[in-house]
Amino acid sequence: MSAKRLLAATLGALAGAALLVSPAAATPTASDCSTYDASDQSEFLEGHASYPWSYFWSEGEETFSFCVDIPDTAEVLIEVREFNVDVGDWTTTVATAPAGPGDKKFSYHTDKAWGYRLYVTGISGSGTYTAGINFSRLD
Repeated sequence: MSAKRLLAATLGALAGAALLVSPAAATPTASDCSTYDASDQSEFLEGHASYPWSYFWSEGEETFSFCVDIPDTAEVLIEVREFNVDVGDWTTTVATAPAGPGDKKFSYHTDKAWGYRLYVTGISGSGTYTAGINFSRLD
Protein backbone atom coordinates (compact mmCIF):
# COMPACT_ATOMS: atom_id res chain seq x y z
CA MET A 1 0.00 0.00 0.00
CA SER A 2 2.95 2.35 -0.63
CA ALA A 3 1.03 4.48 -3.15
CA LYS A 4 -1.87 5.19 -0.81
CA ARG A 5 -2.24 6.52 2.70
CA LEU A 6 -4.61 5.66 5.46
CA LEU A 7 -6.49 8.53 7.06
CA ALA A 8 -8.98 7.99 9.82
CA ALA A 9 -12.15 9.89 9.11
CA THR A 10 -14.30 9.22 12.16
CA LEU A 11 -14.29 10.20 15.80
CA GLY A 12 -12.13 8.54 18.41
CA ALA A 13 -8.43 8.06 18.88
CA LEU A 14 -7.07 5.16 16.85
CA ALA A 15 -10.56 4.00 15.91
CA GLY A 16 -13.00 4.50 13.10
CA ALA A 17 -13.31 4.14 9.39
CA ALA A 18 -10.40 4.78 7.05
CA LEU A 19 -10.07 6.82 3.90
CA LEU A 20 -7.46 5.88 1.32
CA VAL A 21 -6.05 8.77 -0.66
CA SER A 22 -3.47 9.08 -3.42
CA PRO A 23 -0.74 11.74 -3.61
CA ALA A 24 -1.53 14.85 -5.66
CA ALA A 25 0.75 16.07 -8.42
CA ALA A 26 0.96 19.72 -7.32
CA THR A 27 1.05 21.52 -3.99
CA PRO A 28 -1.61 24.26 -3.92
CA THR A 29 -1.36 27.59 -2.14
CA ALA A 30 -2.34 27.90 1.53
CA SER A 31 -5.67 29.50 0.69
CA ASP A 32 -6.80 26.47 -1.34
CA CYS A 33 -6.54 23.70 1.26
CA SER A 34 -9.50 21.80 -0.20
CA THR A 35 -7.35 20.59 -3.11
CA TYR A 36 -4.93 18.65 -0.88
CA ASP A 37 -4.96 14.82 -0.82
CA ALA A 38 -7.43 14.93 2.08
CA SER A 39 -9.24 17.96 3.45
CA ASP A 40 -11.89 18.72 6.01
CA GLN A 41 -13.76 21.73 7.29
CA SER A 42 -14.26 22.30 11.01
CA GLU A 43 -14.78 25.03 13.57
CA PHE A 44 -12.51 26.53 16.22
CA LEU A 45 -13.22 28.61 19.30
CA GLU A 46 -10.85 30.91 21.18
CA GLY A 47 -9.11 28.89 23.90
CA HIS A 48 -10.27 25.50 22.62
CA ALA A 49 -8.58 22.84 20.51
CA SER A 50 -10.15 20.95 17.63
CA TYR A 51 -8.82 18.44 15.16
CA PRO A 52 -10.08 17.90 11.63
CA TRP A 53 -9.34 14.15 11.52
CA SER A 54 -9.17 11.57 14.25
CA TYR A 55 -5.64 10.73 13.15
CA PHE A 56 -3.44 10.06 10.15
CA TRP A 57 -0.82 7.38 9.81
CA SER A 58 2.72 7.28 8.49
CA GLU A 59 3.84 4.03 6.86
CA GLY A 60 7.53 4.89 7.31
CA GLU A 61 9.68 7.68 5.95
CA GLU A 62 7.51 10.40 4.49
CA THR A 63 6.69 14.07 4.56
CA PHE A 64 3.25 15.44 5.37
CA SER A 65 2.39 18.87 3.99
CA PHE A 66 -0.33 20.79 5.80
CA CYS A 67 -2.53 23.70 4.91
CA VAL A 68 -4.98 25.44 7.24
CA ASP A 69 -7.16 28.21 5.84
CA ILE A 70 -8.50 30.33 8.70
CA PRO A 71 -10.51 33.59 8.75
CA ASP A 72 -8.30 36.65 8.23
CA THR A 73 -9.34 38.13 11.59
CA ALA A 74 -8.44 35.05 13.65
CA GLU A 75 -5.24 33.61 15.06
CA VAL A 76 -4.70 29.92 15.83
CA LEU A 77 -1.99 27.63 17.16
CA ILE A 78 -1.48 24.62 14.90
CA GLU A 79 0.38 21.55 16.14
CA VAL A 80 1.13 18.08 14.84
CA ARG A 81 1.15 15.62 17.74
CA GLU A 82 2.11 11.97 17.76
CA PHE A 83 0.44 9.33 19.84
CA ASN A 84 2.28 8.73 23.11
CA VAL A 85 1.83 5.06 24.08
CA ASP A 86 3.20 5.68 27.59
CA VAL A 87 0.24 7.87 28.53
CA GLY A 88 -2.30 6.73 25.91
CA ASP A 89 -2.91 10.19 24.49
CA TRP A 90 -1.74 12.69 21.84
CA THR A 91 0.69 14.55 24.12
CA THR A 92 3.91 14.76 22.10
CA THR A 93 4.09 17.83 19.83
CA VAL A 94 6.40 17.13 16.88
CA ALA A 95 5.75 20.19 14.68
CA THR A 96 4.04 23.59 14.81
CA ALA A 97 2.97 26.02 12.13
CA PRO A 98 4.49 29.51 12.00
CA ALA A 99 2.98 31.88 14.57
CA GLY A 100 0.74 34.82 13.77
CA PRO A 101 -2.57 35.46 12.04
CA GLY A 102 -3.45 34.23 8.57
CA ASP A 103 -3.44 30.97 6.66
CA LYS A 104 -0.82 28.37 7.56
CA LYS A 105 1.24 26.09 5.33
CA PHE A 106 4.00 23.85 6.70
CA SER A 107 5.48 20.35 6.50
CA TYR A 108 6.53 17.60 8.86
CA HIS A 109 9.00 14.82 8.01
CA THR A 110 9.05 11.51 9.86
CA ASP A 111 10.97 8.28 9.44
CA LYS A 112 8.78 5.99 11.53
CA ALA A 113 5.42 4.33 11.12
CA TRP A 114 3.19 5.98 13.69
CA GLY A 115 -0.09 7.78 14.34
CA TYR A 116 -0.33 11.58 14.25
CA ARG A 117 -3.03 14.19 14.79
CA LEU A 118 -3.33 17.81 13.67
CA TYR A 119 -4.59 20.19 16.40
CA VAL A 120 -6.04 23.65 15.73
CA THR A 121 -6.39 25.82 18.86
CA GLY A 122 -8.06 29.22 18.76
CA ILE A 123 -5.85 32.02 20.12
CA SER A 124 -8.08 34.94 19.14
CA GLY A 125 -11.40 34.90 17.37
CA SER A 126 -13.41 31.91 16.24
CA GLY A 127 -14.79 30.54 13.02
CA THR A 128 -14.59 27.86 10.40
CA TYR A 129 -11.34 26.59 8.93
CA THR A 130 -10.41 24.23 6.13
CA ALA A 131 -7.47 21.89 6.77
CA GLY A 132 -5.66 19.94 4.08
CA ILE A 133 -2.95 17.30 4.14
CA ASN A 134 -0.70 15.91 1.39
CA PHE A 135 1.17 12.63 1.74
CA SER A 136 4.63 12.10 0.24
CA ARG A 137 6.05 8.59 0.75
CA LEU A 138 9.84 8.65 0.52
CA ASP A 139 10.82 4.97 0.56
